[in-house]
Amino acid sequence: MKKNPSQLRAIAHLSGPMMVLAGPGSGKTSVIVERTAYMVREKGISPSSILVVTFSRSAAREMKERFLKFTRQASTDVTFGTFHGVFYGILKQAYGLGPGNILTEEEKYDGYYSVVTSELNMSDYEIRDTYRGLARIEETFKISKTEFESRPVFVWTNEHIPVRLL
Repeated sequence: MKKNPSQLRAIAHLSGPMMVLAGPGSGKTSVIVERTAYMVREKGISPSSILVVTFSRSAAREMKERFLKFTRQASTDVTFGTFHGVFYGILKQAYGLGPGNILTEEEKYDGYYSVVTSELNMSDYEIRDTYRGLARIEETFKISKTEFESRPVFVWTNEHIPVRLL
């Protein structure tokens, strides 16, 4: 695929981190793949010092597969991952943390509950009412709690209390 001037500038960009913002099907993945290959082949940057971060596991997997195909390699030391996966790896490597050290959903709930009841002075009734509200939202829009929590948008009030919007 022929690259436009903006894509060519992005591929050759080496003065620090780069973020690619473009619409669907506009060649973002191929630009990132080619930039990564350019960094290794043309500029001699060690593959083990390159980190490519994206939002989903499937996007990270696809990017790595396309990089391997583009470079005609079977494996690479370039790290491709998600924000969560990369930071989990950092916690494991730097601090020796693993699944046993990471908070479970129940522990997170207990922590949130503690903050809400003590710091925000919400009563049990207000907390239960909030959960009833969430249940009504889930029922109204026919989405599961997991789907609802996986796409939050946060706004901060003057009191710096996070408020979830749909």
